Amino acid sequence: MAQTWLPGDTRQRIQDLIKDSSITQAELAGIIGLSESALSRYLKGHTEMLGDGYIIKIAKHFNVSTDFLLGETDIPDRKNYDIEELGISAEAAKLLFADNRRKRHDGLCAEMRICDSGSRRHSQ
Repeated sequence: MAQTWLPGDTRQRIQDLIKDSSITQAELAGIIGLSESALSRYLKGHTEMLGDGYIIKIAKHFNVSTDFLLGETDIPDRKNYDIEELGISAEAAKLLFADNRRKRHDGLCAEMRICDSGSRRHSQ
């Protein structure tokens, strides 16, 4: 079962992740390529925005979704991965995606009883 966190904004989520992982703000700043003072100003609320690129780097470092960092969900699990992270080729990823779509389609057809038997076409 996925871990669920208390609701929070981006600043709170980053601060909580820093505490949970036992790294310092300075270490995180270095990892994402931001100055320590810029990260500190953001986390203290002295700066309103943190660039999208930094949000993405923070999410990847902590292995959480950007939706989680932005407070859109309280479940940190990532749903999307770069195919390089998965160690597969682009062609293999396409085949997996196509197979998954076919299985969902076939399941929906069977549930709704709308497909011709032995075919992937909907009956008229």
